[in-house]
Amino acid sequence: MKKSEILNYLQGPRRYIEGVELYAKYGENKNLVQTFKRIGVTQSSKAMLMEELRKTAGISESEFKGIRQKAEKPVMAVTVIKAETKAKPETEKVLMELAEMFGVTVDELVKPEKRQEIIEYYRNEREDSEVTAEKLQELEQYLDDLGMDAEELADVLDDKDRTIQKLTKALEAAEKKYQDAPATTVKVIRFREKFTFLNDADCPDILKILVADMFTAYAKYKEAHARLAAMPDDADTIETARLSEEVVENFVTDREIWEELEYYQEHHEILGKYEKVKALQARQELTAMSDVDLMKKRQSASAQISKQKKIIDDPKADREKKANAEKVMEEWTAKKTAIEDEIEARKKK
Repeated sequence: MKKSEILNYLQGPRRYIEGVELYAKYGENKNLVQTFKRIGVTQSSKAMLMEELRKTAGISESEFKGIRQKAEKPVMAVTVIKAETKAKPETEKVLMELAEMFGVTVDELVKPEKRQEIIEYYRNEREDSEVTAEKLQELEQYLDDLGMDAEELADVLDDKDRTIQKLTKALEAAEKKYQDAPATTVKVIRFREKFTFLNDADCPDILKILVADMFTAYAKYKEAHARLAAMPDDADTIETARLSEEVVENFVTDREIWEELEYYQEHHEILGKYEKVKALQARQELTAMSDVDLMKKRQSASAQISKQKKIIDDPKADREKKANAEKVMEEWTAKKTAIEDEIEARKKK
């Protein structure tokens, strides 16, 4: 499956973005994925990508050269098919990939002064410009892949002028896309640019789930806060208390998830303070245990529950000690339930 999919790609037009996505799916070096995205499409990055895909698929150098020689006809056939069926990428993806290619944020990308700076670079009007004809051709292909093509410019005689005009149009279109984008899309873009690891192939699934939970919690917080602010002075105290509790709960959830994301961004490991993360980690720990260790864990949980129950029932124990025992017993009861769920799941296998 892996080799056939990569072979199919190599026999096609070899679009850079599609190649990076394919390497992200099958390649072993996940850091390289970010390198390919950061550098963007250049002659050297594309050559490196082809070589990594070749090795990933287990294709010999001689076989790879053979693919390259017979690629002309398949390229035309695949290009025609994709031109008819390929859907336009979403605004978020287009803007973020375009910004990443030029090494800027989306906010910077849509500013006229930054647009002019990028154009001057590709025209070789800046001191740090070293833009070759091959690099311009790759840029044009990259813009086409993003759905930023401009067929009406095909009549421009000079290849460089055509590419620069296409680049100009693409950047202008990006600015319009950004201006027309709903507030939620803009928020997601800024959010993903802050927490760049969410785009990594090795990003833990739980963190992606947390992002969705955080946006939901924030929306509920805003809604409850607005309803609470609109409550009249003589409003029902029970409803007011309920809304106040909803505001606090969702605000705390939003902040706890934000803390998890910031910790992972800095340390590249999960913090585990948020309840959903804690529960998942506990479940993963149980899944990794042997049957014998799992049974021992259940016995330990039962013993702890019994111990805390004695403290709670002890008439000589003070209120603080009993309250602490109730909390500990609640934790061990939840652990025991999880252990028993895991035991039952193994019985069904």
